[in-house]
Amino acid sequence: MRKESKHTIETNIQTVAYYHGSHFNQLSFYNSDRKFKVNVDRGQLVVSPDNTASALKIKKEGTVCGGYGLEIENSCEVLMDNANCRLEGYTVYKNLLDMIFANCKFDSDFFRIEQDSTTGVRNVCLGAEAVTQCASSSAIRNMYPCFKALFDDYFKRFMITTDNGRCGMHVNISSCLFGNPENIRKFGYFVNHHFDLCKVLFNRKNTEWCGNMGDNLNTWKTRTFSSFPTHSGACVNFEHLDNDGIGRVEVRLVGGHGKFATFRNTMETIFFMVDRVKSASWDVLESPALFFKGCNLFFHI
Repeated sequence: MRKESKHTIETNIQTVAYYHGSHFNQLSFYNSDRKFKVNVDRGQLVVSPDNTASALKIKKEGTVCGGYGLEIENSCEVLMDNANCRLEGYTVYKNLLDMIFANCKFDSDFFRIEQDSTTGVRNVCLGAEAVTQCASSSAIRNMYPCFKALFDDYFKRFMITTDNGRCGMHVNISSCLFGNPENIRKFGYFVNHHFDLCKVLFNRKNTEWCGNMGDNLNTWKTRTFSSFPTHSGACVNFEHLDNDGIGRVEVRLVGGHGKFATFRNTMETIFFMVDRVKSASWDVLESPALFFKGCNLFFHI
């Protein structure tokens, strides 16, 4: 286990908005060394009553928890998407993905598969979206060997692409991980102010569905979240935040990853940025060199 992954569950129990929960058979939160069941309460994930506090080393039942949720868009080049075989082909594709995730040693409940016709090249190839349960950064790091097998081996074997120019990977971040609403604004400001740099860091090429929101950047310090663009075309979507900044931030600028190295670099960059905005002043946000000073967690294979 990586040194930075050795956290207790208690340190990872934080406020988070409900993330794609209605589509999972059972909502779970993944920590560095275990998972536990959660329910939804007023838009937040909370520890389920059937998890005992003594077993989970948490303060009490009902404690809220948070982390990161991924939406990995993908397309299969050998399964054609047309009116005659769409349903049958998608069923085959879903079964294939389920087998791949199992062989990569992911937990059986970690992914949920949804059909997504927008990810295929010219809408010819069959597309899907692999959505994860909510997980801490420690849990995701511990799954790096699984993700490496996924991107560098199994996807290539079965001609599944995640970087065909139409696929992306949205990263959902619990609002509590930022510490306060101002830091959420700082994160969005940095991404938009240094849009071209973040495109490189996040491996994004096509920005048709994740454009720059950078108009009136000087107002970001005081704007309410409801005043920001809240649609699928924004590079950082605040649609899932309430007026108090409680919810989840959807980073749509993250691109598709054809290999594990770019996936890991992107995740480590985002982990660093979420932590860095807590200590960075607004002046520091003007300089990427100052903002990323001391960062040594990414750009490694």
